Amino acid sequence: MKKKLLITSVILLFMASCTFEKREIPQQGFKCDSLVRLNPVIDSIIVKNCSTTPGCHIPGGTGNGDFTTYSGLKAKVDNGSLLNRVVILKNMPVSPPLSDADINRIHCWIIQGGLNN
Repeated sequence: MKKKLLITSVILLFMASCTFEKREIPQQGFKCDSLVRLNPVIDSIIVKNCSTTPGCHIPGGTGNGDFTTYSGLKAKVDNGSLLNRVVILKNMPVSPPLSDADINRIHCWIIQGGLNN
């Protein structure tokens, strides 16, 4: 009985600590016509908006993750957080916001596997 209560308590505690924002992935007007390359397309967007902003996605920065390396960026592709924050929530980067064209480029690159190409 104590074991069931403990397991139930842990599950409830875990669930209570999570927040879920369910949103649809934008599709209207979205189209991937060709392969989107990391270099120079995605890399230039990331350098301009994420990895050169003081304190952001750089080693020792306050941003979650290191976007100065492919492996740091790919980790965020693989766990879904890049898609969520840039494409769905559109709350990264904070300022200035990305253009719809850049968001679509990142979206295509993610859908195509986030390759190091």
